[in-house]
Amino acid sequence: MCSSDLMRVSEQDVQQAGRQVDAARGEAVAATTERSAALSEVFSRGLSKLRSTRNSQGSTSSSFEQLGDTLNKMDQVVQTVAQSTGLSQAQVARLAFGAAGHAGFNGGVFGGQIRASGDKTYQSSLTAQEQKALSSLTGDQLVAFKQFGDRVSRDSSLVQAISSDTREAREMSARLSSTQARSERADVALSDRTSFAERVSSAHEKGEAISIDIAQDPHNMEMFLRYAQTYGGNSAAAHALMSAELARQ
Repeated sequence: MCSSDLMRVSEQDVQQAGRQVDAARGEAVAATTERSAALSEVFSRGLSKLRSTRNSQGSTSSSFEQLGDTLNKMDQVVQTVAQSTGLSQAQVARLAFGAAGHAGFNGGVFGGQIRASGDKTYQSSLTAQEQKALSSLTGDQLVAFKQFGDRVSRDSSLVQAISSDTREAREMSARLSSTQARSERADVALSDRTSFAERVSSAHEKGEAISIDIAQDPHNMEMFLRYAQTYGGNSAAAHALMSAELARQ
């Protein structure tokens, strides 16, 4: 049997697709949380380094000095929100980085649209207190956090300037790189799972069949095996396709 085939959609398939979306959503939130924690740590270290250098006679790199104004402005935002909400400054920083870096919070939905059109996946993971804090952040402020996160993630010289030594800089850069990659993968997976679930739901409502490609999407293996068992087909071939795909990942 070829890897792409038509499948009549059942209620069971709709439920399975929904579970896949839930799992992808959970991973997306976890990945965002991990990355925001990494960025919050870099932000905190940057503030500490900035304050220590200003209280000493030492010099810093010009790139780090240019970053100082941004760090101070972000720190003012964090302090203001923390005081008004009762959250710690570290919590506010993680919240801001998480909101700014999540897939749904890009330039097109900042500002007045963020509460109406922002990514519901991220917002649904927040406590009432955190949602209150998020609502007090302006679009421009979140843009600043996003730009900082993007900058330190791609510019190792800034991480080096913030760090106390080369080993620490390598560890921070590696953590930023891995958490960003995980977050990007999770966002893509959630988008794919959501799109597929919508296709499945629509096909079920209309009584239509859909084409699934197991080689490209092993997440659909449960549906494919049900199809093979119900309508006939080579389930062994399906297992082989899944194994080959997983081996490539």
